[in-house]
Parts: sequence; C-alpha cells; structure tokens
Amino acid sequence: MTFNNYDPGKGWPLGTGPFKLVLSTPEVQLYDRRDDWWGSVTGFHDPPKVERIQYIPVANDDIAGQLYINNQLDAGPPLLKGTFEAARGFNDALRSWSAEGPVWGAPDGCTFVLILNNQKKHLASADVRWAINHAINRDEITEIAYEGGIPSVVVPISSFGIKQYLPLMQDLIDRYGPDNPDPIKVEERMTVAGYSKDSEGFWVKDGERVEITLEIPSWIRPQGPFLEKQLQEAGFDAVFKQGEPATIGDRLRLGETEVVWVQCGSINEPYDTLKSFHSKNSGPPGEKYNGAVQGGRYENPEMDAILDEMEGMLHSPDDPRYVELARAGMELFLRDMPVIHIAEELHVTVFNTRYWTNWPGSENPYMGPFPPWRGWYQITLNLEPTE
Repeated sequence: MTFNNYDPGKGWPLGTGPFKLVLSTPEVQLYDRRDDWWGSVTGFHDPPKVERIQYIPVANDDIAGQLYINNQLDAGPPLLKGTFEAARGFNDALRSWSAEGPVWGAPDGCTFVLILNNQKKHLASADVRWAINHAINRDEITEIAYEGGIPSVVVPISSFGIKQYLPLMQDLIDRYGPDNPDPIKVEERMTVAGYSKDSEGFWVKDGERVEITLEIPSWIRPQGPFLEKQLQEAGFDAVFKQGEPATIGDRLRLGETEVVWVQCGSINEPYDTLKSFHSKNSGPPGEKYNGAVQGGRYENPEMDAILDEMEGMLHSPDDPRYVELARAGMELFLRDMPVIHIAEELHVTVFNTRYWTNWPGSENPYMGPFPPWRGWYQITLNLEPTE
C-alpha cells in the first residue's frame, strides 16, 4: 500500500524481464511483451511468442474450474483433484503435470502440516501432541478427501529432491511409529500427561478441555471435516472452520490459532526444513514469531546446536557427520512432535492446451509446474501458439 514506484508511463516498476507492467487494477494486471528486451536483442533467447500476460483474480476452486472449461484461463490456480477431473471431462485440452491420474500433481517441497502452538496450555505437552498425532488417520485423508491424489507423510521430508535421505532415517521413523492411528495410544499418552475424560468423553485437566479450533484455508479444506471428526472421536474438543489465508497468517504468527498449513523448504537437504525448528524462529507468547513457517513456536537448545552446525555444512548423504546431525535433528522432531505432518502437497496445476502448447509436464520437465509464483518466466519463453 506504500509502494510509490508504480507509473507505467515512466516504465515503473523497472524490470529486466521480457514483459513490462502496463496496467494494475483490482480487476486485472496486464504485462506486455517488450520488443527491446535485452535477451532477444543480444541473441540470448528468441523473444517469447506470448504478446500479453493477463492476470485476473479467481475467487474459488469452482469458479476457476468453470473458467478452464470455457477456455478463459490458460494457466493459473491449481484445482482440487475432483474439480480438475470434472473440468477435464468437459474440456479435453486441460492437463496437469502428469498426463494420467490418479496422481496429477508434482511435488513442490512442501507438506501439509497441522501447526500446534507449543507455548499454549495443553499443547505445550509432547504427550498431548503425540496423542493428537495418534488420533489422525492419514490414509483416510489422502485416500478419501484427496481421492488417492497425494501421499501421506509423517516427517518434514518431501519427495522434491531429498528422498535420498529418507532411507538413512527410516529406522528412526519405524522406532517412533508416527503413522499409527490408535485410540489405545491416545489413551496412554493422555493418561501419562495427567488427563481424564469428562461425562461427554472429552479430555480434561484442571477442569479444562483440550479445545482445538482447526482453521483451514479454502485450498486445503478437504482435510477439515476429516480431521475434525477424527480428533473428536479421540476425545479432543475440536472444530473445523474455513478461513482466508491472509487473516489466518496473521493469527498464526501471533500464536492465536491452530491451522493446517504448508511447511516448505525441503527441496535439496533436510536442513532446509529442520531449520524452521530453531529457537530463533520462535517468539515470546503474544508476539509475532520470526520464522516463515515456525508457527509451532518450538524451542529446544539441543535442536539449536544441531542446526547451528548443519547451517555451515555442504549437505551430502555420503558425509557421515552431516547424516549424523540430520538423524539427530530428526530424532528430536520425532521425540517432541512439535507439529504434525499429514500429507505431501501436490498441486494439481492446470495448463490449457487450447491456445498454447509446450507446457512443462512429467514427460517434458523443463520447469516446475508452479505458475505464476515459480517458473512462469521460463514457461513463457517456451510456449508455442496452436494457431
């Protein structure tokens, strides 16, 4: 709101890409091709065939699906798996990263995670957090809510580029057994933590129930009803409500809400995600935390020491010391369960081949399928018109 360098007549904002901003309103942003782009003038790259990029806001999944069906969108917001398959039934020009399902999307280094404020009463207990973990049936969420379109995960490791580290930690995962929905283990953990059930079957301590309000943005909403039901059946007074990402983010940073969000970072080494659990990324109660995805406010000097050493290292699964540190960090994560990972985020990004071809895909992976926030520059240089 305080940006002062918007004046298309003067060429502001200044950029070095092949497109320039010519209009920005709440309804649309227009970028036109620059015929004097340095890349084409110097022979670095042919000018893009795309002459204009038009960004329009899209309210929700259903509206986006209809726009794709009507060939009014070439690319943009991902769709829920069911919406994409329905839209594809009406418009066979639509595709995603994979040409065939049931898994349409590609990994992006992020996982869906239930973020619990570790400074909050009840949730400050690792036993309570583990009990919540044992209440969650990940397979039910991935197979029913997402129709088999995403895999479940239990630790902060995605399949984007660091899966080579997973076998080096599998024995730790097997020993702690986080992917284990088990009402008996819920009972054991809550009893150890000093809780009992009231007349309605909800866990209480010192006269207070463990209340959990699951605030979930619209694009992750399929998980909401399942998590609400699973937690309630396990004795947690949980309720799901859909919220908007902008307002959820503010409350999350202040520690005021429990959310299902994404934790990103693990694109080439475990440290990229584990570093979120460094104490420097936490904050005092009631104040905004410092980290981008440290909504759990986990603080542990043991973890800090591990991460401080890892920060200055070149990662390698063949480096015994690096692997030792990564394993130690993962064991602390599993011991304390600061947040609960549920499934891998696989965006069903949609590309429309009606007017443009040579979109990236599993058979032509020249760029990740994440427009407009990643890779769009490279994609526009590769698109070919169909007519």
